[in-house]
Amino acid sequence: MEIEYTSNPKHEAINYLINQLSQSVERIPFLRPFSFFIKSKDKQIKAGVNGFLVYGAIYTDQLWVSPQYRKQGLGHDLGHMVCV
Repeated sequence: MEIEYTSNPKHEAINYLINQLSQSVERIPFLRPFSFFIKSKDKQIKAGVNGFLVYGAIYTDQLWVSPQYRKQGLGHDLGHMVCV
């Protein structure tokens, strides 16, 4: 086996890791996935965060805010929701 570094991973490789993690989540009773989204009135995602809680710790996997909504506190609002 070898370790390969890439600064530009393919979507297929990332999706493979996500799928493997999702399958593992089902077998760990103390692991709870979460996601929060901020959507416009027409249901378009403008910001979101996802991750999981494990043994009382919060792991945030992704946090994203659409460029036109940045610097308005949406990321802060999502972070607050995760910690509540």
